[in-house]
Amino acid sequence: MARFRKLKGVRKLPHRSGLRGALRRSNLAPFLSLFGIIIGILAFAALIMYVLLPAILPRMGLEYNPPFIPTPTLSPTPAPTPTPNPLDVFDPYADAAEIVIDGTEFTWFADPYYSDGKIVFSGGRLVDNDVMHDTIFMFDPVTRDYEKLDYAIKNTHILYPRMNSDWLVFLDSKATGGGQIVAIDRKTEGSEPIVVKDVYVGQPEIKLDGNYLAWTERTGTRMDKLFVCDLTTLETTTLAMFRNSVFGMSIPSLMDGVVAWALSDDASVDDDSAKGLISYIAIDGGSLESLKTNTYVHDPESNGRYFCWLDSNHDENAKLYGTDGKNEPTLIAEGVVEFGLNDDYVVYGKNEVVWLYSFTTEKEYRLTPMDENAQFIGVSNDMVFWYDVSTRGRDVVKYLLIP
Repeated sequence: MARFRKLKGVRKLPHRSGLRGALRRSNLAPFLSLFGIIIGILAFAALIMYVLLPAILPRMGLEYNPPFIPTPTLSPTPAPTPTPNPLDVFDPYADAAEIVIDGTEFTWFADPYYSDGKIVFSGGRLVDNDVMHDTIFMFDPVTRDYEKLDYAIKNTHILYPRMNSDWLVFLDSKATGGGQIVAIDRKTEGSEPIVVKDVYVGQPEIKLDGNYLAWTERTGTRMDKLFVCDLTTLETTTLAMFRNSVFGMSIPSLMDGVVAWALSDDASVDDDSAKGLISYIAIDGGSLESLKTNTYVHDPESNGRYFCWLDSNHDENAKLYGTDGKNEPTLIAEGVVEFGLNDDYVVYGKNEVVWLYSFTTEKEYRLTPMDENAQFIGVSNDMVFWYDVSTRGRDVVKYLLIP
């Protein structure tokens, strides 16, 4: 059996306990322990500041931003693009249309008025070489269909037809003046015409609003009266009297429940050199009020929000004024022939052009083309009417719905 010899001089290697044990025995051990403690504390603090607090505090209604993280800059809310005024973007030249009655003897049209989706106007024809406006037409501006109303005229002309969903009213007038103010109940099928009042002098222009009529009528040699009639009862009230007054020639207005008319601002002066007042009252029981103008006043119109008037009796230099009743009157235009107030704008004729002035935008808009001679004849419920007088062979009535 072999025997092993014991080797001399061979040292026994120490047992390796790993790097950790060596480090513990080294001089760096205290510093490494301190560094580890610091890292642990920082990690715990970071956990609190960047995880726990942002999750908890906002739920408690408290605002919290972790340190060293920049507060986000709030992006400004973009300003909404303002909606343009419809008057600034619509094309009146493209939207205007003409009233046409095909294949009939009626080629003369007067006093168009728009309401309830239809245009009502009087149609004229030649009778013994004279034009007689003896027929009432209803015209649909969308379909362009039309119909004649079954009404047997009593006199010569049908003037100032006006309507709403309840009533159709007009003046059945004699050629020499006078006639009857007539109303037809549109709610009742087959309703017979009602004579509201006999007129003996002149051809008063009637105004309709709801169930009420208003007009100024010559009732004596030097007397004019402003009447208001409730069509449901046919009760007529004298709202104002004008004794030998130039203001008795002024047409009243009736819009949105408000009656307005002109009076002298000085009881001792009652001619066309007088400064005028606009008197107005709400039909539903309002108190009588007045607006000083510091000008002469003719044919004032008001809807209770705005007031417009001419400073002369339609002469060639007439000035058109307007106001909201709170601010000083604005001189809108000079040389105005006719005008009409509607909602928040006024339409007028000047130099054979039809213009619109908006109280909202305080701007003026041309409604008729450059190559057309126009005569303004009315505005009602956002529909503007004028004669194209470029030709005189027949009446060319055009209409435009304002957006």
